[in-house]
Parts: sequence; structure tokens; C-alpha cells
Amino acid sequence: MPAASMHEAKPVTLRAVVPFVLAALVLSMGPYLAAWLRPPDGMQFTGALVNHNDVSVYLSALRQGATGGWLYQLTFAPEPWQPRLMLLFYILAGKLLPSPNGHYPLFFNLLQAAGMLAAALALLAWVRAALPDRPRLQHTAFLLILFGGGLGWLAWPLLAARAPDVFFLLPDLGTSELTAITIFMGPAHFSFGLALELLLFICVMRMVASPRGLLWAAAAALLALALAMTYVYHIVTVPLVVGVYLLLLAWRQRRIPWRLWGYGALILGPLLPLLYYYGVWLNREAAWLAYTQSAANQIPPPPWWGMLLGVGLPGVLAVLGGRRWLQDGQPPLALVWFLANLLAVYWPGISNSARLMMGWMAPLGTLAAYGLEEVVLPWYARCRAAARWSPAAARRLLLWGAFPAVLMMPLVRLASAFTQAEYPFYLPAAEIAAVHWLAAHTTADDLILAAYPISNYYPAVGSARVFAGQLGYTTDLPGKLAVVARFWDVQTPAAERTALLRQWGVTYIYAGRYERQFMTGDVTPPGRVVYQTPAVTIYDVAALPEG
Repeated sequence: MPAASMHEAKPVTLRAVVPFVLAALVLSMGPYLAAWLRPPDGMQFTGALVNHNDVSVYLSALRQGATGGWLYQLTFAPEPWQPRLMLLFYILAGKLLPSPNGHYPLFFNLLQAAGMLAAALALLAWVRAALPDRPRLQHTAFLLILFGGGLGWLAWPLLAARAPDVFFLLPDLGTSELTAITIFMGPAHFSFGLALELLLFICVMRMVASPRGLLWAAAAALLALALAMTYVYHIVTVPLVVGVYLLLLAWRQRRIPWRLWGYGALILGPLLPLLYYYGVWLNREAAWLAYTQSAANQIPPPPWWGMLLGVGLPGVLAVLGGRRWLQDGQPPLALVWFLANLLAVYWPGISNSARLMMGWMAPLGTLAAYGLEEVVLPWYARCRAAARWSPAAARRLLLWGAFPAVLMMPLVRLASAFTQAEYPFYLPAAEIAAVHWLAAHTTADDLILAAYPISNYYPAVGSARVFAGQLGYTTDLPGKLAVVARFWDVQTPAAERTALLRQWGVTYIYAGRYERQFMTGDVTPPGRVVYQTPAVTIYDVAALPEG
């Protein structure tokens, strides 16, 4: 083989993609760093720029892991919840902390950065495995998966006046699971889940092509189990993709490949108990069933026009690349992943189906790279325009055309970090100090009445239950918030407040900045003052007198 060809066959290296990985790290984590370094006067960053309602759940799992827990205990409602096997990623991560020191938001953001780097390494392994001996294709696929986005950046300003909520209907902007940058800006288990999914499907490819298929299947089984415990929605995606892939191989071979099907059973077998646990067993508990059926837990896919705009140019390239992929006889896993995953997102009856988009950008970007390098650029090279504007310049232009959407989201979050000096991004430092004091003086038997911002933040640092603290995990959150507002209404009789406290078993009342927003006059709750600063007063109402 000539020296030039040997050089061309070398796969893309880690050194070659390091600048792009660092750029992705700056884009995804830069807004967080800015929020930590430049908080508004008197405020402290909560660790959340994305999914703030859920971040407190992940922080509470870190705390529970750090304090010795193995099963997650929900404490966002007065009703009792049974401990359950969930959020194991954060439970285990919490055990990495040298001591339960309460710095969970910072540790959470560091986990996000680590997850982003892990996903980038897994992505490099994926493009090398899916596109062997094609360094240019590998490089293009890496860039399109890492930075690719659709036309949401263009459609949002044009449609916002007519449809204020259009931002959330454009998945490259308003859905955390589609593009790599929005995944990296989201909670850490998103990025680690993406890394595990990429490694899992690499093992599936090796399982089919390698004589040591059993070893690759065993590795895939372990990765599938870890993935299901990290990003639970892939309990649906993995069996679907692997199952369709093995059925396609059987159809191509006109026989049942029993050995490969046995490997597939080895991969999917560990997921069956988890499917039963989350799909059947947990639904026996009324509180969990109410959570799964609540409007807050229904996350439908974007409308078809939103998806078309959301995938934009990479989507067009992926369609062209998928057709050529079939014609060239390439291993079908990437195409199966692309189509089966898309089918699952829009399959009727699947709640939270938008969550299944996690990782879909990997096969989309892979096929888009194939479409660009194997279809569009060869066609362009035969056009007259190529004499004036080289195919290399056209390639750069098309790549840059896929990038604006992922540049917009970090800018939006960075602007939020500097312009929205309030909850959910920040809390007053005096309030956070009071919450930490309360956490040190309460136990799992206590119930705290506070406004939503404090109730949402407290479980990150303390073990007591809160009355109304989370969008999905507080049963009848609107009703609970109405009770909180009624409690602090100056027109509410003192006897009614006392009856409410007894009815629910409240043991502490928190009165600070956000509680005062409900007041139109002075309100003095019952109970004994146990903590008082100019900003916050905390009352112990565990032993209210009768009458």
C-alpha cells in the first residue's frame, strides 16, 4: 500500500479532536462557570441553569448517597413515599464525596463536565467503529454529532410573535435530549448516558463482526444494565434497536442466526427485571402512579414540523446518506438506530417519548456525514461552481450551516446567568445559610412548610420532607401551593392556620423572602422561634398546644 494511502487509512485521533472537545466544554460549561464566579450581590448560584425543577432531585440523590443511602427516598411531598431503586447514578456519585459537606451543587456541575468529556471520548470511539478506515468521514461525523443542530435558531425569532411557546416545539433549542450541546448542558446523567449508549452499540457492532462475539455481547450486557440505571428511558430504546437489528440480520441471511440471537438475549436479559420494576411494580404505589400520570410527567415529542426544523440541514444530509449507506452495503446498525429510535419517539401511547431522543443525534450525524461526503460533495465537485468555489470550501460552509443552533443555547443560558438575578438560578445567600441551619436541625420525621423555591432547594441539603417542593413529585402541586398561599394570607384566621399544620403534621415553618411575597400585611405563625435573622425566621411547630 502506498504511504499516502496508509496515512489516509489512519483513524481520526484524539489529538485531532481535542480543540473541538474543548470548544464544546466551553460552550456547555462556560455559563455555569460564569454563574459561580459572578453571582449577583448577596446571591448564591443554585447549580441549575437547565431543568431547575429536577436538579434538586438529583442533588438530593447525591446527598443521600453521600450520607449512606442506596435506595432513593423522595421527600418533596408530605405524603410518604417508599424508598425505590432510582437515580442510582447520583447515589453512587455521592459516595465519591470524601464527606457529606453540603457542596452538592458544585459537585453536580463538576459531574456535568466529567460527563461531557466521557461522552466526547465515547463519540470518538463510535465514529471510528462506525466508519472504519475513513478518517475524513470520521472527522465530519464527529463534528456533526458534537455541534450539529437544525434551523430552530432561525425559526424561533420568526415564529415567536405568533406562538410564544414555539421555543419548546423546536427540539434543537427547547429539548434537552436532541443535540449534544444541550445534552452536555443538562444534568450529568444525560452525558454519561450518552457515553454508555455509544459504547453499547459499538459492542453490538463488534459482537456481529468479531469471532469473539460472546465477549462483546457480555460487555454490551453490562453496558445495557449500566445505561438503564443511568438513563432509565433507554430501557425502551435499547431492546427496540437491538431487536430490530437482529431481525434485519436474520432477514438478510434468510435464516435465524441463533448464535447472534443468543447474544441478543444476553444483552437484553438484564433489562427485563427493570422493565417489570418500573413498568409494573412501582405502579402499585398510589403516589408513584399519580406521578407517572401527572401532566408534569407527560413530555410528548415535538410536532412533525418542529422536528423537521429541529434536524434541519443534518436531517436532509442524513436522508441522503441513509440511502447511499444502504446502496454501499454498510453495516446496518447506524441506520437501524436512526429509524427505530425515531419510530419510538413518535409511537403512540409512550409517555415521555421525547426523552427517547437522547443519543439519536449519533446515528443522525453519522448518516449526515455520509450524505455530505459521499453524496453532496462528489455531486458538487462535478458542478461548474466547483471551479470557482472548491469542494473544501463548500464542505466548510455546509458544516457551519449546521452549527448556529448549538451556539444559541449557551448564549441564552449565559444571558440568563447575568440578567436573571433570582430563583431558579440564584437564591439569597442568607436564605441558603438558613436552609443549611434547618437541615442540620431536622430529621427524616420532620415536615417543613415553605414557599416553592425553598421547598425545592431544601432536599438537596436536608432529609426532612417538604410540603410543596417539586413539579412532578409533589402530589397535586397546584393544590399544595394554594394551601401555602392561603397560610400566608393575612385574611386567613389563626385557627385555620393551626388546623392546617395539625392536619398535615407540619413540624417547622420557614418564613423568608419568598413567603413574604404572599403577605399583604403582618402574619405571625404559631410556634416557637428557633432561628431568626433579618432575612429569615424559622418556627418549631412540632408541639402546638391544643385548642
